[in-house]
Formats: sequence, C-alpha cells, structure tokens
Amino acid sequence: MLLALQLQGIVLWQAIEYAIHRFLFHANVSSYWGITIHFLFHGNHHKFPKDADRLVFPPLPAAAIASCIYGLLLLAFPAATATALMSGVILGYIAYDCLHYGMHHAAHLPGGLLQELRARHAHHHYCDAEHGYGISSVLYDVLLGTRAAL
Repeated sequence: MLLALQLQGIVLWQAIEYAIHRFLFHANVSSYWGITIHFLFHGNHHKFPKDADRLVFPPLPAAAIASCIYGLLLLAFPAATATALMSGVILGYIAYDCLHYGMHHAAHLPGGLLQELRARHAHHHYCDAEHGYGISSVLYDVLLGTRAAL
C-alpha cells in the first residue's frame, strides 16, 4: 500500500512539474513586471541553459511550494495517506532535479530512456519551446498532446 501511494506521488509530481513548466514558466506575459519575473524564474534558464547556478529551484521557495502541496494533500486525504503521497512527490522532485542537472551538465548519460529525455529537453530548449514540458517524464506531454517531435 505504501509503495503504491509513493508511486502515485511520483506521478503527481510529474503532473505538477508539467503544469509549472507549461503554464507558469511558459506563460505569455506582456507587462514590465511580468516579463521581469518570468525572466528571473525561467527565461534566464532558456537564455543561458548551461548556467549551472540556474538549474535547480532555490531551497526556500521549493520548501514553500512543498509545504503548500503537503497542506493540500492533508486537506484531501488522511494524514498517513497524505504523507505517503508527499514522500513520492519529494522523490519525484529529487529525481527531476538530478535529471535536469544531468541533462545540461553530464558529459554522458546512459542510453535508452535517459538519452531520449535529454534529446527531448534539448529540443525544447533549442528548437521548440512550445512542446516538451515534461523533464523527468514524457507522460503528460503524451497525454496532453505536447510531446516534442524529434
């Protein structure tokens, strides 16, 4: 039961990752402050994708977001269920951070799925920023029709 909830938490993280990347980090903004905030949160990452200081979310804002996610889970589920789901969300986030860093800075990633994820992420950065919003998985890109065509 615990493992199943943790796996569901990982899938939940992938949905959160996709939603943040697609709807916040790639939002169409036009005001001065909107453009400035967008650039600080994500635009600079697209402009300078090899900048190692811009690949992981800062710990304090990440903790604030994690607290909100956990709070919502506690509202929706009993504490034990919410905690098990949150452990999967955290595991998914850690995997995302490690994968994203490796996609930009590892000299070589093992073949197969990791190479495909890296190729899709590079395509998102350099060819088509309107597709390929999933970093640690293509699940939601496939489900929502935004999978990058390589």
